[in-house]
Amino acid sequence: MTLKTNPTNQEALPRPESTLPLQYIAQLDQLEALFDPLTEAVVWSRKLPHGIQNWLAAFHTSAFPEGSFVLKSVDAAAFIMDTFEATGVSRSPMLSWFSQDVAHLTHCVTDIMETPYVRLRLEAVSDDACRRFHIDNVKARLICTYRGPGTQIITTSDKPEDIETIPTGMPVLLKGKLWPEACDLSLKHRSPPIAGTGVCRLVLVLEGVHHEDIHPIYDQLYSSQRGVRHG
Repeated sequence: MTLKTNPTNQEALPRPESTLPLQYIAQLDQLEALFDPLTEAVVWSRKLPHGIQNWLAAFHTSAFPEGSFVLKSVDAAAFIMDTFEATGVSRSPMLSWFSQDVAHLTHCVTDIMETPYVRLRLEAVSDDACRRFHIDNVKARLICTYRGPGTQIITTSDKPEDIETIPTGMPVLLKGKLWPEACDLSLKHRSPPIAGTGVCRLVLVLEGVHHEDIHPIYDQLYSSQRGVRHG
C-alpha cells in the first residue's frame, strides 16, 4: 500500500463556505493566514486516505498513548512510532504515514509559534469532555480529529443551527486568549457531545511551548535518544 506522506501532495478538498471568522487553506504552508487580524482560526481542507481511516477505526483505545508530552518537532515521527509500538501496534505503511503526518503538523506549529518545543497530546475521547464552548488559555492551539466527529465551532450565537463541525482529518489552528489583541476574539470551540453513543474519537492537540512553560508534574519529555522521561 502506497501512501503520500508529504502534506503538499495530500488530496485537497474544496473550501467550504463559512460565515465564521476563519479561513480554509489548501496547503499546510498557508497556516500563516492566522496572522490576519480578521482571522481567528485556520483550517487545512484535506481528506485523510481511506486506508488511514480504516486503520485508525480498527484500534482499541488502549493502543493510543496517554498523557501530555513535550518534544522537539524533529522527534515527533519517532515519538509516534515508539509510543504506538509500545502499545503493541506493529510497524506498517499506515503507522509510518500517521507518524509523518503528526511530524508535519508539529513542525508547522513550532515554526509558526517560534518555539523550540511542542506540547503534544493524543486523546481517545468517548465522553463529553470539553463540551462547553470556550477559548483556550494559550496563544494558539492546533486540533486535528483523526477518528470520529470533529471539533465544533461557533461565535456568540447560541443557536444549534449556527454550530459548524470541522470535518474529520482537517487540522484547525485556533487563536487563544494569549494571542496579541485576543480581547476581540469571538470564535469558540468544543468537543462534540458523544457520551453514550459508543463513538470514540482520536484527537491530536498541539501547542508551541518554551522551556519555561514545561510543567514538571504533568508534562513528559521525549527525545529520540532518551525516550520518555518526566519533566
